[in-house]
Amino acid sequence: MEVINNKTDGQFELHVEGQVAKIIYEVKGKKIYLFSTHVPQSLSGRGIGSKLLKSSLEIIEGMNLKVIPKCPFIQGWFMKHPERRNLLAN
Repeated sequence: MEVINNKTDGQFELHVEGQVAKIIYEVKGKKIYLFSTHVPQSLSGRGIGSKLLKSSLEIIEGMNLKVIPKCPFIQGWFMKHPERRNLLAN
């Protein structure tokens, strides 16, 4: 399972079993706003959201962008993973 950066639709996508989990984003300058995370109900409880976010953060890091998390799931993830807070915008 590989996360795809769908720049046209402004979302990171993870295709699983014919369904798409996604994080909606918008890039403004050197910041990326992560607005919402969507995981189909049939895929919930399997760590798909976390896998999607971790891989998306690797892509974001490679783009030299800083994250502004607007999504509660993503905000909570950063609270649990202080080692990755270096990716957050000030």
